[in-house]
Amino acid sequence: MEENRPWLSRLFKTFIILLVAVASTLYIYHYEQQVADRKKAAEVINSMNGLKIETIDTNLILEYGTNSLDSTTLVRVTNRSNPTASSSVTADPIAINTGVVGNVEVTYTAKSKMLNGTEITNSKKYTFTVKDTQAPIIEIDKNSIDVEQGSPYYNEKAIVLSVKDPIDGDLPLVDKAPVNSTTGYYMITSNVDLKTIGKYQVAVHAVDRNGNTADKSVSINVIEKTYAAPVQTSKSDLSSNMANNNQQAQESN
Repeated sequence: MEENRPWLSRLFKTFIILLVAVASTLYIYHYEQQVADRKKAAEVINSMNGLKIETIDTNLILEYGTNSLDSTTLVRVTNRSNPTASSSVTADPIAINTGVVGNVEVTYTAKSKMLNGTEITNSKKYTFTVKDTQAPIIEIDKNSIDVEQGSPYYNEKAIVLSVKDPIDGDLPLVDKAPVNSTTGYYMITSNVDLKTIGKYQVAVHAVDRNGNTADKSVSINVIEKTYAAPVQTSKSDLSSNMANNNQQAQESN
């Protein structure tokens, strides 16, 4: 037994040395792997920071209209860490209905690749506002109209040629402003007194479905009624006419 002890001792020492060597190797490998993972994570983060989703226009106001707008056309994607790599972007919702005013939040997700081929993604939210900035258009016949006192032919509705919203089209004429209008409208008010000579106003007030307003006025001038002067016939003209009539009568006989 004693003769085997030196051999066992050497074997044990060798085992310990191998164990320490393996442990050291594993530790070094694990450390290097951690360093590599941290470096890769840093590269991904830097690449994500370099993968930008930016709006094409800094003004996030969209004009009210009748069409759906593709959300992806409102942004651009740039990969600053790998400019030559192709990038793609998706949006939720994919389209914005410009026919409804209000705020619309869109979430964008961009994808691209790092220089080493690793895929990277980034997300960004933007809130767009659909806004109706166009007022109704009022067309009138004339800015000023002369009307004879007591005239029965005056028609204030005929003064207005058309009232239209640039998007929604013709607005209806109403006698009284509705409490909640979903279509828009226009009204005509007047203080014209055809019995009294003077200057008056006809006002046209238009409101579209989104609350934009427009106003125009027409001046109505009630003037004194004119009468055609009677034709004055001189005595010489009267004698000449009588002579001609007598001659025509004799010739006919």
